[in-house]
Formats: sequence, structure tokens, C-alpha cells
Amino acid sequence: MATGRPKLDCLVEVINLRLSLRVGVDDDLIEFFTGIPPRQKAGTVKAALRAGGMTIEVEKDGKFNTSEAEMLMGAFDEMEW
Repeated sequence: MATGRPKLDCLVEVINLRLSLRVGVDDDLIEFFTGIPPRQKAGTVKAALRAGGMTIEVEKDGKFNTSEAEMLMGAFDEMEW
């Protein structure tokens, strides 16, 4: 009898992300992440991104054409990929 999660029957895209949060600046995000139960961060982050209406439109020249995209890219400045 096999244990654990069954194998997926679809392709999977793995996104690795390291996020540095500053105490006093990012306290709301620190509280958000520390409140997530163990082994549930990925699912919680996916739900939060979907609830926030994460849509980014890209023009032909590769520039973002929405103000939301510009704010998002500013948030990515502190991330290490």
C-alpha cells in the first residue's frame, strides 16, 4: 500500500521564491506569513494572489501597461530569485 500524496497526472511549473520582509515596514506581511499553519504556505499564497485579482497585461515591447503591474514589480524589488 502506497503512502503519501498520489502522483499528479499533469505538468507542474515550479516557482521558487525567497522574500525578505522588513520589520517595521512589512509588519502586515510578517503577521500574514507567521499565521499560516505549517505546510500550507504555498496554498495560502496562491489563494491570496487569486483573491487580489492578479492580472498583468504585457505590451509587445515587454513593458507592463497597467498601474497594478507597476506596483507589483516594485514589490518584487526586494525578492531574491
